Amino acid sequence: MRPVSFRIRAAQPTDIPALMRLKHLLARGEDSLAAVVASENDWLRDCFGARAGITAFAAETADAVIGMATCSQRLITGWNGPVVFLQDLIVEPAHREHGIARALMARVAALACDLGSPIVELTVRADNPAQNFYLRTGFQPVPQCLTYVLAGPALKALADQDRTHWNQELIAEATRLLDQALAMRASGPYQVQAAIAALHAEAPDYEHTDWRQIRMLYDRLQELTPSPVVLLNRAVATRYLQGPQAALAEIEPLATELDGYRLFHALRAGLLTRLGRHDEAREASERALALAVNPAERELLARRLSF
Repeated sequence: MRPVSFRIRAAQPTDIPALMRLKHLLARGEDSLAAVVASENDWLRDCFGARAGITAFAAETADAVIGMATCSQRLITGWNGPVVFLQDLIVEPAHREHGIARALMARVAALACDLGSPIVELTVRADNPAQNFYLRTGFQPVPQCLTYVLAGPALKALADQDRTHWNQELIAEATRLLDQALAMRASGPYQVQAAIAALHAEAPDYEHTDWRQIRMLYDRLQELTPSPVVLLNRAVATRYLQGPQAALAEIEPLATELDGYRLFHALRAGLLTRLGRHDEAREASERALALAVNPAERELLARRLSF
């Protein structure tokens, strides 16, 4: 086998046609081509725009781009540093077995180290032979974890569900256990989070939720475990108590810390929509969509953008 001379570099806007071709090649191999609908403008915005949420690397020979890796960042509450999520890794079949995929993966790993990320994460189909490559590269499966997707009618049904069908016996049992824990008068962050969950579970709907108490609990949680994500969640309660303008004022100072967090932009989009600032809302929704990796979330955000 003749060696192939190649280099790995950050992708550029001029690479978009080649990146799209590689994405379609990958999607055909996974029987998901119908889901790949992004245009060149979408790629330009998501990978190279002022608020791009995807980082792309290109593997290049003297003649052409023959491979790519794309990844994004996401924040997890309580973790030190963002998680780097590998979205795509593909090398043209004619150029495989030359170490190009490993070199692309090494560039993603270097990015994670530069960002202070504790891990690089990916999902792969159970029947994908690329699993062997990831194992050889150093990835480890997490057997205790499963991926679940909520999409389509099920997603809409859950959002609009009738809470009278919830298991009231289990809710009552959870509330009883919570009361026992709170009686110990040594409440920590887990008890506070459980209390918030209980208030949501006991409410008949969003409008009749005890948002005042929930906001107070988020204040307490912020004292125990300070985090911009806690403040973001508190702003949801503020929206129901004081309106979207007050909630927006609370989250705007979090923009720098949470710029890579899809839920920040999703909440901001919802608040802006409520205020009639539709152009800004659309921009925020597009940013959230660029950061989302869960297919169900992407479908929901894409549907919001189609309105």
